[in-house]
Amino acid sequence: MNPKPISPTKHGLIDYAFATMLLFGPDLLGFNKKAKTFYKGLGVSLLAYNALTDHPVSIKG
Repeated sequence: MNPKPISPTKHGLIDYAFATMLLFGPDLLGFNKKAKTFYKGLGVSLLAYNALTDHPVSIKG
């Protein structure tokens, strides 16, 4: 069994893609205002968390 199925770089990029989906997906899917606000807040917090975590594609990295 491979203990690291994806590299830290790939993991960071996947996290950025997920945060982007949380930020723009609700608008594209036509969610209501309350849901859009919730998912945009979640996306911003995930983006900030990912940018400040120690991995190769972070701002801090």
